[in-house]
Amino acid sequence: MTPDPSATAPSGTDPVDVATPSFASLQAGAAADASSLDLQSLLDIPVTISVELGRVRLPLDRVTRWAPGTVLDLMRASTEPVEVLVNGTPVARAEVVTVEDRYGIRIVDLVSPEERLKRVAR
Repeated sequence: MTPDPSATAPSGTDPVDVATPSFASLQAGAAADASSLDLQSLLDIPVTISVELGRVRLPLDRVTRWAPGTVLDLMRASTEPVEVLVNGTPVARAEVVTVEDRYGIRIVDLVSPEERLKRVAR
């Protein structure tokens, strides 16, 4: 790097060396290397899957009156599909099932890539 002769230090401070950076030029093969990125390494990235049964908006006063046994109506039919989210983004709809003595889901519909982009843009 070569010092920039037009750079000056603010009055009352020590001089500052300022230089113009120089970068290596990109080679034609660099773009090809980026496009052949090992996608397997991306598939190993952990994501959080969550299932949303429903939502309800309540005044804080009602929330403070909760006690064991309180039932919340989530305003969703029990037969209606639930939302499946990946890192907070809806990607599918599913029905709730039981797997032995545990809950599970069966995917019934995938959100289209176009719809996912629309939701992200909001």
